[in-house]
Amino acid sequence: MSAVNSDQTESSTKVYDTIPYLLAASVQIWQYQTVGIDGNGYANPISNTSGLKFVGYNLNPGIFANNTSGTAGAVQTNVRPIGNAVEDRFFVFNASSATQSWVNSLVYFTDSNTVSTTVGNGVAAGRVTQLLSASVVVVDASRQS
Repeated sequence: MSAVNSDQTESSTKVYDTIPYLLAASVQIWQYQTVGIDGNGYANPISNTSGLKFVGYNLNPGIFANNTSGTAGAVQTNVRPIGNAVEDRFFVFNASSATQSWVNSLVYFTDSNTVSTTVGNGVAAGRVTQLLSASVVVVDASRQS
């Protein structure tokens, strides 16, 4: 594709609400579950697994993405990417023994819905923006470093 040198049509500059990703082999991702991309470019449920990068949440309306009996790439899912809008940037996650000192701390996934300040395998969720309780925090996913 060449450099832009004139007005463009909407289709050539469209910003997508979701990004289609192919699922890794033998995985299932529930609707609205957080999604990570592995080193091969396949979608996985986010977890404390080395090499995953948090990219957003599964947004297949009314269904989950099931590739439990397929090979890598056999099933596609739509992922709502982390963005600048509030609904695409701030996530509420479970935590264990969170304190006010976690605010602005980088937190990491321990499973698909729980974060900790412990690095583990280094799958960053983002920075804590608010402590709701010792077991629930709000995370700005756009700040993963």
